[in-house]
Amino acid sequence: MAFTLAEFVRGAVAAWLAYLALATVVYLAVLQGYVVVAAMFYVPVSAVALVLGSFPAYLLGWSLRRVRPLVVHLVAFGLLGMAVGFAATALFLLFQGDIGGGALYYLVNVPVSAASVALGWRGTARRALRPPVAREDHDAVAEDAAVARARAVPGAPTDDAR
Repeated sequence: MAFTLAEFVRGAVAAWLAYLALATVVYLAVLQGYVVVAAMFYVPVSAVALVLGSFPAYLLGWSLRRVRPLVVHLVAFGLLGMAVGFAATALFLLFQGDIGGGALYYLVNVPVSAASVALGWRGTARRALRPPVAREDHDAVAEDAAVARARAVPGAPTDDAR
């Protein structure tokens, strides 16, 4: 399954937006109203994770381009999302000085990251693998209609009269 750079970028942005949406919902449920405070942290950290996780994601996508089962792709990108979520949370806690704590952050960020990366890949793959829609050539339709009308007129020349 080949993919282009545009499809990769589309998938990465879709994964990031999915993370922002899912993290907002989960943190809203967990923190009950302090989601704005949490968003001040997880939005910039997730943007950094997007940039730093893009190269491994591209390599993973490139290495899986000949693997047909979609479930393999979903599992691989889900595991990548878990790794990125874990690393981003660990780095965030390291910079905050809370190395031993932060279990809540891991409980939220790791599964949300895994789901987001898998969803971003799935949405992009679904769009990329969709069969192309046949576009109607209006000129060809008009020409075919004109030829059909000309053939319907008695005594009109046809292509067979050569």
